[in-house]
Amino acid sequence: FFTCHSFTVFHRNKIARACIFLSAKVEEQPRRLEHVINTAHFILNNGTPANPRVYQPLDPHSEEYKKEVEELIRNETIILQTLGFEVTVDHPHTHVVRAVQQLKVTNSSSTEGGTSGGIGHVNDLARSSYFMATQKSPPYHLLFTVQT
Repeated sequence: FFTCHSFTVFHRNKIARACIFLSAKVEEQPRRLEHVINTAHFILNNGTPANPRVYQPLDPHSEEYKKEVEELIRNETIILQTLGFEVTVDHPHTHVVRAVQQLKVTNSSSTEGGTSGGIGHVNDLARSSYFMATQKSPPYHLLFTVQT
């Protein structure tokens, strides 16, 4: 989104709200608009589950809430237009699982299928600072014992 639009025009937190709302719809896990707005309001106002302060959600009849709803829906529409209404997602995790199964990965911590330990390593690698910093593929052959 931000490759096409300026950060000065669209605030990242406002766009994040709309992205969460849209992605929940796309993944067929819809969330109520009220929940998305109140959760974002809670987080952006320094609220955390560990913070014991009392949180008052926005009143659905208040002008502030109505403004937030209008802005979220407008941003959602702009995101959809920017993406060309192409919201299908091909999750890479399914391809990784299939590749690990085809390689018949063995791992001492894996279970009956021989994949859970390997999947754990792949998940860890995907989140590693090496991968994020270099965007290079790590040497998977060194991580797994592959049966040929």
